[in-house]
Amino acid sequence: MSKTGQYIAEEILAILHELTTGRATLLEVADKYEIHKTTLPDWRHRYELYGYQGVEIRTHNQRYSTDLKPQAVQYYLS
Repeated sequence: MSKTGQYIAEEILAILHELTTGRATLLEVADKYEIHKTTLPDWRHRYELYGYQGVEIRTHNQRYSTDLKPQAVQYYLS
């Protein structure tokens, strides 16, 4: 099971530091943290562009409560 999305920004920065210091290869780091190998370059790119806030960004769909969904539909239809 992948753990992508379960890491907080501080953990992502520590993982990126491990990768950039050359202590391990991209594949070794990906396997160690159960992250897909394409996630690491994505994280690095977002960090280079936006800094700390870039790794806080969640890129996957957010889950919304069942209470909020009807409210959103009503707002849209009004």
